Amino acid sequence: MRHCSHYLLSIQVFCLTCLSHSSIAALDSSHVKKLSMTTVTASAISGHQFIHSIDDSIHMIETYFKNFESLARSEQWKEILFQGTMALEAARKSDRPQDEAKICAQLTSTAFYLGDYDQALVYANRCHELSEKFEDPALSVRALYLESAVHRAFAGKNGQQMSYIRAVQIAEEALLTYQRKGVDDNNLQGKVYFNLGAAHADNPEGDLAKAGIAYAKALQCYTATDATDDLIRTSIRLGKVYLLQKRYDLTEKMINEVRPQITTERLAMHVDYLEAQLKIAMNDTEGAIKIAKTGLTRAQALGAKEDESRFISLLQTITPVACHGGPADHFSTFAEAELR
Repeated sequence: MRHCSHYLLSIQVFCLTCLSHSSIAALDSSHVKKLSMTTVTASAISGHQFIHSIDDSIHMIETYFKNFESLARSEQWKEILFQGTMALEAARKSDRPQDEAKICAQLTSTAFYLGDYDQALVYANRCHELSEKFEDPALSVRALYLESAVHRAFAGKNGQQMSYIRAVQIAEEALLTYQRKGVDDNNLQGKVYFNLGAAHADNPEGDLAKAGIAYAKALQCYTATDATDDLIRTSIRLGKVYLLQKRYDLTEKMINEVRPQITTERLAMHVDYLEAQLKIAMNDTEGAIKIAKTGLTRAQALGAKEDESRFISLLQTITPVACHGGPADHFSTFAEAELR
């Protein structure tokens, strides 16, 4: 079953809550969704109007792509969603399937980071459908690893083992597709390994050894492409594996290494979550509360609803867990909403 897809985002700060989990109306873009359901055909307008309509659509698409990088750098996810939804409809109107696929992939990541997993799945489904029409192997790989990420996100939210298993299966298929199709893209391969590792690590019953191996391979791929943010993100993930393995010294070392390199609030937020978990494991309740509150503030500022919920849950459980000496892996069920 192929539902998802993803086009490589140029800014590695993205890279998948749904309408039922977090209303898109909160983004004040319900009118945009209505627009995206509207179809316009050439037969409905004059030839002159149709030419202008196509020109306007192309201009809208180009403007969106031009704005995308700066919006991504400043993490303006809601604005990306707003502009991207209109550009997506423009691509449909003007019959530009490759642009439509790219926009769908970007909106998948945007919705994912906003915690809107159901909507991410809608965009991803469309992207995968389009990737099969014009046979783009790299896009097919991205479609698969993004599908894996969405299943992982749903599993983390609902605690469903089948979704975790499915996430692993799809990530493995993405890797196999990459190898069979002869795709040559270290950064893309790193993303596949990253999501494979995450599918194992996020599962409370997952194989941490396999997660560690996948993350290590992802680090090799990112090192080859000098992808700093991806290196940091993967290092944070590997630090989480060390934490669950109770190798606290390695987790602390990893945190200390990545902190000075962080350039985005989202990455800082994920380090905050990991460090708060580490302090809980080391019975530093006061330190854990301080770091968790810092992370919560970041999540709220970013509009990252799922991350906000995780920090709230973490803060609510810190005192009883710390008092009873609860292990760090108590928190392994709090999935980190990361897609790269």
